[in-house]
Amino acid sequence: MDPSMKTLRTLSTPLLIACLATVSACSSQREAPPAPPADDAQVLAEHTFDEGLRAYEAGNYYLAEQTFLSPAIWSADAQVQLKALKYLAFSYCVTERPIQCRFAFDRALQIDPTFHPGTAEASHPLWGPVFVQAARR
Repeated sequence: MDPSMKTLRTLSTPLLIACLATVSACSSQREAPPAPPADDAQVLAEHTFDEGLRAYEAGNYYLAEQTFLSPAIWSADAQVQLKALKYLAFSYCVTERPIQCRFAFDRALQIDPTFHPGTAEASHPLWGPVFVQAARR
C-alpha cells in the first residue's frame, strides 16, 4: 500500500469520528419543538371572557352577563367556565338577584366541587353569604 494512502486512512478515521461527534452534539442541542397552536375554541372563549370582564368592571352588568353566557365560553375548558360563573354570580348579586347568584355558584360547584371564589371575594357582603349557602348544599 502506498504510504500516502496509509497516512490518509490514518487521518480520515479521527476526522470522521470528530465530524460524527460534532453532528451528534448539534442534533442533541436542538430546541424543543414549538408548542402546538392554541385551540381556536379555547382562544375564543378566553377572549370572550375578557370582554365580559371588561363589561363587568365598567359596571355594564347585563352586557357582562350576556357575554359570560355566550356559547363560546361553554365550549372551552372548565377553568374559563368557572371564571365566567364566578363573575356571573357577582353580577347577579350586585343587581339584586340572589337566586340567580346562588344558581351560578351551584353550577360552579358542580363543575368543580373545590371551587372557591377567593378569600377576599368569599367575605364580600353581597355574594359571600350566597356562596356559603351554595357550598353547604
